[in-house]
Amino acid sequence: MHSATAALTSSLDRELRQRIEKRIEGLQRHLRYLDEKQHRGLAELRLMNWSDERLEVVFSLNAFYQTVLGPLTVATRFRQTRLGNQIPIRYGDALLFDRKRGAQLQAADTAFANLLSKLGLGLRVMTAQHADDVVQALLFQKRIV
Repeated sequence: MHSATAALTSSLDRELRQRIEKRIEGLQRHLRYLDEKQHRGLAELRLMNWSDERLEVVFSLNAFYQTVLGPLTVATRFRQTRLGNQIPIRYGDALLFDRKRGAQLQAADTAFANLLSKLGLGLRVMTAQHADDVVQALLFQKRIV
């Protein structure tokens, strides 16, 4: 496990950590396939000094966003909704989604977006589903910068 993955998942429960690790492994398998097929976009990214380790960090961030942060913060983006804002959402005994939790999640989402900005990564990279989508998103953002 990469240190970036460990840092992102250390406080998560085992099942969630395993889901993130499984997603990262899938992205890495797809990356190896792209390497074998001499994918043009990946070759271009390699010329821009993107190593497997650097891509693994991006995969870790992507998996964390896709599995944890994205699904939790989606509800905080809809300010007009009463659900979760005025009407709390309870998921068993494990989770209460109310105004306070929404504010915490919005702060986490903002902090994550700031981290991505410092790393020169955009949300498009985090929402990419497959390794070739990540490669294309990275190339796209490099072309518009």
